[in-house]
Amino acid sequence: MSKSNYKQHISSSCLDLGMDETSRDIQCPFCLKQDGDFAVTRVQEGLLYRCFRVKCDKSGIIKSDNGQWEIKSDKKPLSKDYPFESEIVS
Repeated sequence: MSKSNYKQHISSSCLDLGMDETSRDIQCPFCLKQDGDFAVTRVQEGLLYRCFRVKCDKSGIIKSDNGQWEIKSDKKPLSKDYPFESEIVS
């Protein structure tokens, strides 16, 4: 999958994700597994993603267009050290 395709795949799959919510329902665009090992979290800066499979272990951020999302959150921010550890929704 090309660089732009994986960003489009993740972004389009997480359109309904609220601020500070995490989804583990989509297929990893890198290793193509879909057994709950790929997490995407929506934060102010964009979409954080990570595959927890040892063989894949891809992670990163897809930044929002303007650096901030329109929705403001009153939840406490995710840990910057390990952002996928809190509030994972399956």
